[in-house]
Amino acid sequence: MTARTFVNALALAAALMPFAATATVVMQLTMEELADRSPVIVRATVESSKAVTRPDGSIWTVTRLAVTEKIKGAGSAQLVVKQPGGEIGGRGQRVLGTAKFAEGDDVIVFLEPAADEKNVFVVQGLASGKVNIETINGQKVAVRHLDGLSFTKAGTGKVQQVENLDKLGTVDVFLTRLRTVAKPAAAQGGAH
Repeated sequence: MTARTFVNALALAAALMPFAATATVVMQLTMEELADRSPVIVRATVESSKAVTRPDGSIWTVTRLAVTEKIKGAGSAQLVVKQPGGEIGGRGQRVLGTAKFAEGDDVIVFLEPAADEKNVFVVQGLASGKVNIETINGQKVAVRHLDGLSFTKAGTGKVQQVENLDKLGTVDVFLTRLRTVAKPAAAQGGAH
């Protein structure tokens, strides 16, 4: 998410606060729209995720990913993703709706370059841009954990509460769908 997009999401959340006091509001996007807006999409294993203090005193969580598949866009075998919020030594800052990463997780992430740091990325659409590969009832499935998020549709001004767990189907079906929608954009020369 670019700095401008992040500020717009926060402004929208503030404007709609009476309606969604316990969530950050982001635009509701289909997987196809999310794929189109994301210059980089990868499947990766989380190597580490830790909070750091920035020079301005803000706390950000920095996550290192080992890429197992490049679905869209360029990128190296390892990527760094940052998100606002985190906790260091009992001092914390919380931003509702950010994606949560745990070491060893198998994830698919929709990314865009950070506006203020070279070779660092942010998750597109906060938690809505991160898909976990999990085993549920003995089957590997693609799911999004949307805790702290609400959605709005462009031009409506209405906020929609969402379920915390968004099941996207089996991993194979989801990846086939994602590869199909991401491939034409990659073949056309990259990001939009």
